Amino acid sequence: MGGQEAPDWFGDLERFRRWRRLVLVTTFAGFATYLAYPAVPPWLASLRGDMPRTDRLVKAMWDHLGAPRIAAIFGQNSTVAFEVGALPSLHAAAPFLATLFFWNRGTAWRAGLVAYTVAMAVTLVYTADHFVLDILLGWAYAAAAYALLT
Repeated sequence: MGGQEAPDWFGDLERFRRWRRLVLVTTFAGFATYLAYPAVPPWLASLRGDMPRTDRLVKAMWDHLGAPRIAAIFGQNSTVAFEVGALPSLHAAAPFLATLFFWNRGTAWRAGLVAYTVAMAVTLVYTADHFVLDILLGWAYAAAAYALLT
C-alpha cells in the first residue's frame, strides 16, 4: 500500500466472516419466505387490479433512457427477476444490516448509514417496488440475523 498502513478493518478476516454470515442468513431467510409466501409488489398488485394504479418507475426510467432490454428485466413476466419476491424487502434489509454492523464505527458513520437506510426505504416505496410492510419486515429480518449471530 505504498508505505501507508491499511485501515484496521481491511485485513480483519474474522470481521469479514461475521459480515458474510449475516448477509447469507438474512438473504436465505428472505428467499425461504419468498417460497413459503410469494407476495406481489405494489406495481404488480396494481396491474392485477388489486389496488389503485401505480407506476413502476424503475422500468419507466429505463424505457425513457432508450434501454428497452434493460427495462424488460423490470417488467411483468421477466425471465430474470422474481416478481413475487417482495416480502421481506432484501433491498431494505441490506442497508439496515450495514447500519447495525458498522454502527460502532462512530458518529460520522452513523449519519450516513441511517440516511442511506431511510433513503432506500423511501425510494422502494416511491418507485412502487415495495409496500411499507415489506420494508419493516426486511429490517426485522436483518435485526434478527444480527441478534442471532453477533
